[in-house]
Amino acid sequence: MPQRIVVISEDLAEPWDEGIKKFTHSVGSSLQSDRDVLIVNVDRSNVGDCATTHRVPGTKSFASKTLRGTLRRFDPDAIIYVPSPSATVSSFARCFVLHRHQPRALIGMVGLMPRAHPGWTRPVIHAAQPDITLVTSYKSLLHMSDLSVKADAVPVGVDLGTFRPARSDEKETLRRKYNVLPDAYVYLHIGHLSPHRNLEVLGVLAAQPNTEVIVIGSTSTRADQAVRGALEAAGVRVIREFMPVHEFYRLADCYVFPVHDAIGCVEIPLSVLEALASGIP
Repeated sequence: MPQRIVVISEDLAEPWDEGIKKFTHSVGSSLQSDRDVLIVNVDRSNVGDCATTHRVPGTKSFASKTLRGTLRRFDPDAIIYVPSPSATVSSFARCFVLHRHQPRALIGMVGLMPRAHPGWTRPVIHAAQPDITLVTSYKSLLHMSDLSVKADAVPVGVDLGTFRPARSDEKETLRRKYNVLPDAYVYLHIGHLSPHRNLEVLGVLAAQPNTEVIVIGSTSTRADQAVRGALEAAGVRVIREFMPVHEFYRLADCYVFPVHDAIGCVEIPLSVLEALASGIP
């Protein structure tokens, strides 16, 4: 079992309010309990320093002397790469670069979003593939097999200490804290304010009597102002700041995830698992 591990992704800095960032940081933090782990942020968007990650100035290709020097000094046995654009052709190419930077390390890539790959990309992917590609569904596993990529499926989970059902009277207390009507039926959605997420359906729910709809938008991604404006015009309460989302799950009655477009979310949405762990349908 590797004892020195690098976990690496792009633009990996607080707040942890976006699925790929949250997954990457959680994996790195969990491994640190019994292994020597360095969490590396390849900072392409100038997100800045973070206390729990090692920042390296970003390059799209990872062909960076600074990144190479960081890896050589830490000398990991394994590198886990969680690409923010997920398993694109460029992500596979970056795996090849990571292998050149640290030839003795095992390279693993985690693809959290489903991707289609045109036929011309297949020789490139096959040549550049890491030692193992981990995906979160059987469908993606079959796709990787079709690409002749060595792959396996990995389950996705949440912290059951943080995401749990509300205790006695806790829902009422949290509703007072966040100015939510005590007798309203509360629908909740958490994620990007993006036109790819079919969020307009939440406006229909907001028109129902004795109902409150709350959307907590990620601060890690740019909000589509047209989407936000349409939601607010329909009576949806939109919050776009870093919030203790576990408390909102506990005060809600129902979690709504209306996304149809595969590029609108990770393949196994963490917010859905968080809602289930919090005891709401």
